[in-house]
Amino acid sequence: MAGKTENILKSLFFFGRPLSPLYSFIMTTRGSFYRKGLMKQHRLKVPVVSVGNLVLGGTGKKRFLTGRFAIDSFGADILILDDGFQHLALQRDLDLVLFNASKGLGNGHVLPGGELRESLSGLKRADAFIISNVDTPQKDNVPEFISFLKARFPEIPLFTFSYQPENVLLRIDKDKNATISHEVAGKIPLYGFCGIAGPASFKMTLEKNGMKLKGFQDFPDHHDYSTSDIRSLLDDARTSGAEGLITTEKDWVKLRSLFPQEMPLLVQPVQLCF
Repeated sequence: MAGKTENILKSLFFFGRPLSPLYSFIMTTRGSFYRKGLMKQHRLKVPVVSVGNLVLGGTGKKRFLTGRFAIDSFGADILILDDGFQHLALQRDLDLVLFNASKGLGNGHVLPGGELRESLSGLKRADAFIISNVDTPQKDNVPEFISFLKARFPEIPLFTFSYQPENVLLRIDKDKNATISHEVAGKIPLYGFCGIAGPASFKMTLEKNGMKLKGFQDFPDHHDYSTSDIRSLLDDARTSGAEGLITTEKDWVKLRSLFPQEMPLLVQPVQLCF
């Protein structure tokens, strides 16, 4: 599924490449207008931190209204914008720009000829760069990418991090929650699945920690699980000879009200290591 989508995107980017300079010019001009005060920016009464990127992903929100609602209704004293780097209508106190080590800058072209939302010059607005997943199979490209960013933007600090699995997993079986070690979990034939941006990284983490995977199913990032999805997973798991399923914390939060618990489900917690 992921490979088919990638091929379609490559075709679209190929035909859209002649328009990339125009889109890049529009985004650069837009940024200049905000910087010079020609387009209005809103200011909230609490600190605002934006965590975003230059590469495609995520959707836009009406952030000023929701931010004000969070302050007035819930007493929020700091706001964190998810995927907010291009949302210039709201002033922020800190702009963090994330890059995925396996993706970098994509093909290096701006929409519609590539995955970049704006030209590289937009990165001058960033207060810090953070490169994630530096332990992926593509990690050999990380030093070169770091050197590129440091040479182009020497004044902006840069950090790297990876997701490391916790030492224990959560086991959900017949409404009972318990924790088990990787050693114990590694003796159970499992069927893995997830709906995250880097499914291959999660699969690699499981195998690296001794999980015996009988099969693996990846769904699109932010996938909204249905009862038919769960039924299909259970059927595939049984067919493969698995005696349990394993997924991420992110996925478990979205499917726990749907999971019938006909088969044990293991959840792998992770931690960020900078």
